[in-house]
Amino acid sequence: MDVGRVKVFEDDHNGAPVIGCVQMDWPLPFSSEWNAAAIHVLAMGFWDLHKDTVLKDAALSLDDIKALCIRKLNRTRQEHNLVQNADDMDTSEDGSRSAKAAISRRKTRKTGVSCSLHYSQDIVDGVLTDQSFNI
Repeated sequence: MDVGRVKVFEDDHNGAPVIGCVQMDWPLPFSSEWNAAAIHVLAMGFWDLHKDTVLKDAALSLDDIKALCIRKLNRTRQEHNLVQNADDMDTSEDGSRSAKAAISRRKTRKTGVSCSLHYSQDIVDGVLTDQSFNI
């Protein structure tokens, strides 16, 4: 996130988010000037893309699409802020590792896919001493 770009937008209302490069300022609420503008751009982009197909028969207004965007983005915002708060609060390596492991477990429960890898020392030693493996 380009903090300078957000500040210029909030101070001078220049450099608003554009559809090709939408960035959210996750620590701030969605009602902040920047995030509200970013959500508006996302909703308008969706509207423009689907107004003649999916939205033609649906009774969705632009405000309805913004509300859908906020609901979907809220999960990402919560996870981001949780990780940031855990990193800020934990000074020990074990505490940070524990918080990240908890987040990984929640993600695994949501998606059904685990992304953590565990190696035993024997496997690591075997790979590092294998002559066919070059780094």
